[in-house]
Amino acid sequence: MNALTADFLTNLAAELGGTIIPALARRLRDGWQGDASARAIEACFAAGLTALALEASAANPDEEALLADIFRDFFRDPAVHPHLLTLARGNEPDLEELAFLFAEAGYDRETLPGLDFTQGMKAFSAAFLAQAAAEAGLQGVIAAAQTLQQTRLLRDLAAQARELAAILRQRPGGHVQAGNYVVGTQIVYQWGGGAGPQTLEAAYLRTLIGRCNRLDLAEVDERFLGDDGDEVQLTDVFTTLYAARGEQVIARAPGQMVAEALRPPREETLRAGRARQEKETQPLTAVSVAGALPRLVILGHPGGGKSTLVNYLATQLARRRLNPAPPPPDWPEAPLLPVRIVLRRFAAWLAAEVGLDKLPGAKEGLVWRYLREKLLADWGCANVYDHLWRVLHEEGGVIFFDGLDEVPESVDDARRSLMKAAILDFARPLDRCKLVITCREYAYKKGAAWRLPEKQFPIIDLALFQEEQIRQFAAAWYRVMGPRLEWDAAQQVQKGERLATAVLSKPHLRELGQYPLLLTLMAQVHIKHDLPENRTELYDLAVNLLLSHWENRLVRQEDGTRRWEPGLIARLGLKREEVRSVLEQLAFTVHERQEGRQGKDGRAADISRDELWEGLKPLVGGYDRASEATEYIQTRAGLLQAQEGFTYSFPQRTFQEFLAAAHVWSLSKEDPVEALYARLARDTAWWREVFLLAAGQVREKASLVQALLNRLVPDKPQNETVSDWRLTRAILAAQTIHETNFLRFVRGQKEADHPYVLLVGRVRAWLETALVAEKSLPPRRRAEAGRALGGWLEDTRPGVGVIERDGVKLPDIAWGEWVTAGTYAIGGDKDAYGSFKRQTVEIPHDFRLARYPVTYAQFQCFVEAPDVADG
Repeated sequence: MNALTADFLTNLAAELGGTIIPALARRLRDGWQGDASARAIEACFAAGLTALALEASAANPDEEALLADIFRDFFRDPAVHPHLLTLARGNEPDLEELAFLFAEAGYDRETLPGLDFTQGMKAFSAAFLAQAAAEAGLQGVIAAAQTLQQTRLLRDLAAQARELAAILRQRPGGHVQAGNYVVGTQIVYQWGGGAGPQTLEAAYLRTLIGRCNRLDLAEVDERFLGDDGDEVQLTDVFTTLYAARGEQVIARAPGQMVAEALRPPREETLRAGRARQEKETQPLTAVSVAGALPRLVILGHPGGGKSTLVNYLATQLARRRLNPAPPPPDWPEAPLLPVRIVLRRFAAWLAAEVGLDKLPGAKEGLVWRYLREKLLADWGCANVYDHLWRVLHEEGGVIFFDGLDEVPESVDDARRSLMKAAILDFARPLDRCKLVITCREYAYKKGAAWRLPEKQFPIIDLALFQEEQIRQFAAAWYRVMGPRLEWDAAQQVQKGERLATAVLSKPHLRELGQYPLLLTLMAQVHIKHDLPENRTELYDLAVNLLLSHWENRLVRQEDGTRRWEPGLIARLGLKREEVRSVLEQLAFTVHERQEGRQGKDGRAADISRDELWEGLKPLVGGYDRASEATEYIQTRAGLLQAQEGFTYSFPQRTFQEFLAAAHVWSLSKEDPVEALYARLARDTAWWREVFLLAAGQVREKASLVQALLNRLVPDKPQNETVSDWRLTRAILAAQTIHETNFLRFVRGQKEADHPYVLLVGRVRAWLETALVAEKSLPPRRRAEAGRALGGWLEDTRPGVGVIERDGVKLPDIAWGEWVTAGTYAIGGDKDAYGSFKRQTVEIPHDFRLARYPVTYAQFQCFVEAPDVADG
């Protein structure tokens, strides 16, 4: 075992010491003793690796070398480091998760030469822990970890003791047998007789909180987990959502009832007192509407916060039921019992357990059957059913039906019609309960057979985030994440302000930041990277995060432990790059199909289920697995979202354009540059963003950016005539230069005739010529040329650059050298833009104006001070 024991053991131990120990030191703050702890960790690694080597029985040096390489890479993987952290704290790691990570890294543990992976990792862990127990430098760390564990155990014991006391109080006199069964830190009490209703309800509510209060996307980044495994909660960063009619936020006057604010205003009301209303009214919150109305349908965009709102309300209601607290604004004083039903899961149960052929005549009691037979049973709360039924009928509660649009369609809408009938049947006797249904706005069409009666179920829309909400979210995000990243309060505030400013300062970022889902994505990106100035880089990062929703994800079990759940990509044995390639091709295809026919409203194109199947089939091997993939996409948010009519679309058209632009560079039957230019010439408005994003994706390859620019501006203007199409190309070229930072390649060239220098010169020449092309271009288009020249290129014309005076940058306006004394007439030209009433100005003496702008007051000083020689 020369390779594994000598090379592997010594080199890997040194590498781990150099890379992992600093990370462990940051995480093991309590009890860490500096160099003494570092040396102890090295000794533990050496012991563990030795035990691992002794477990191996490779037959030849090649197999030994292969094992050495495999485990060297495996232990370097940052995903493995948390398990090493567990060992350093004196606890056994999760061998099942380590085996999963081993497979994730691309290794087959069944075919390891001469080594059983599980036995090898058991030996590694045992030797590591044995050595740790003997190392003085780790005793502080282990003691701190044990103290934390004991604290949690005591906390759980106290909670269980309170629960047991409540049970005993509820039982009449009689014999109770109780026993303790300790598994890890969980205590389970068993007694002769059933638990009391309050205890059963408390267990149900805690389970509901555990399922609803998880932050969406938390599973894709280990930074969402604290040192003790606690996740960042939804309620930590929840940001107020406003009610709207369409895209218009509903205003509410002080003291106004919610129902009154929801009434459509009359036209005369809109015209009268608008200024006063803008000062006095406040946006109406969705939480207030849900609290004030007995029945409600909430519509919203994909990623617009519908499920987030439901989960937030369910969590807060459950907490209030457990521990009485003041109600949210416009909610009843009584703490209402919440129930949340995810309709896609309800529909799946109907199809599997009841049978589609029996559905049309089986609507009565379907919701109650689902609660009893499926939802509560799966949660381990089946015993609470009778109590829940009684409370909802006699006291009241809030039932949330989340995602009506996510119910799988049938050709005749029978399944959704049944869902409507089941909800109405369920709601009819529950006059003390509130019902809240959510649905995507596009799917809840007037006239649809499964649309709920609007008189009973009024509708509001969820408004997209405005500036105030983006700032609130950014502040909350870093207030929660900052401590986990070891930032103080000032750093947290600063980072929150930087995130909000970054989102709000760029139009393309602000467009995405309106959506809570995409804003959360940008916040994840911002933690590690800040938000890139280049939007293509941002979209690339966001696409990868959205694809992460289809990979393996870390989920919490009901008992508090965590496990890896295989996602779409892992289950089907796909690679992320392969899936992304399919989506890029689909984006290009549907974007071209959408050209000139639809999509002018800004929405992404529809992708049919058959198109998606055809794209995935070569990767997964057949229609059955392609169908499985599309069903997964239907229920799991990601880079495609399910729409109406067995179709899918990208979250925003921007993602469609970005992925289409990426596919341009993969075209095999067409020259990418010519293919893109031909489409741009055919429909400039439709392909403009794709052109810019395609250039942005190759911004580090100057030759490819040059090729795109040369196709737009192949020559210099020959006269003062500039056509509209020529100007469009020149403006687009200027924007391309700006977005790819192409000028950095130009600045590195010393030769005046270098192709990069000449190229930028041609673009400038076209824009400068357009500025004075009065015969061929209207003023509006000439102004666009000026903005492009000044905003995206370095305008080198004399007198219009920037000068610095006393440390202040000012426009370098070319003033006349001398103003001669005399009388001057100004104004009165009706044809001149911005002219004013004709008047006479007396200049009493000659003076020279400096080459920088002056205010009118400064000009008067020049006029009134005859001793001024130079201004």
